[in-house]
Amino acid sequence: MNDNLILRALRIRPFTYLIASEFFSQFSMNLFNFALLIVVFSVANSNTAVSGVVLAFTIPSILFGVFAGVLVDRWNKKNVLFATNIIRALLIIPLIFLHTNLAVIYLVTFCVSIATQFFVPAETPIIPLLVGKPLLLAANALFGMGIYVSIFLAYALSGPFLALFGQSNLFIFLVILFLIAGFFAFLIKADNSKIEKKNLEVVLNFKQEISDVLR
Repeated sequence: MNDNLILRALRIRPFTYLIASEFFSQFSMNLFNFALLIVVFSVANSNTAVSGVVLAFTIPSILFGVFAGVLVDRWNKKNVLFATNIIRALLIIPLIFLHTNLAVIYLVTFCVSIATQFFVPAETPIIPLLVGKPLLLAANALFGMGIYVSIFLAYALSGPFLALFGQSNLFIFLVILFLIAGFFAFLIKADNSKIEKKNLEVVLNFKQEISDVLR
């Protein structure tokens, strides 16, 4: 891939904001997921309790993933990215004070995972609204690189962060990271005419589209 294309993509300010928002959001979410496994095991000293966290992560994707994707197709992607980051920041706040309460941990994890089901389908579809077709390959490559780097850093740093800062401070840090992700999402300016055109392309009614996706 031509390095010049990558640099040209990075010079598009809304796309740069998207990359920054995506990095902080993915880093926060993966740090949250992995750190919770450590926190729950330290609280309950039970593999079964840890399995409860994993279920709280994954059940929302089974229950709401399809419906969230169909709904996000009809919504403004920038607004979805902004709202889901802010919502997840607010949801994590109780864990700053109640991170030893397993019921609260499970409930917060479940709700954060629900919000994430709406975040994920809004990420990639917004890229063509921000960059032209000649830069789309470079933009997708940068976007994918940002995801994998954020996942690697989150899993590598979750243990050291917990050891250095403690559980309460880690959740404060996560709230700040999600707010930063929301801030960068707020700065994204996409072509509204393109967004409206994309929405008009969704010609099936909601029930029909759900049916088609499930089939």
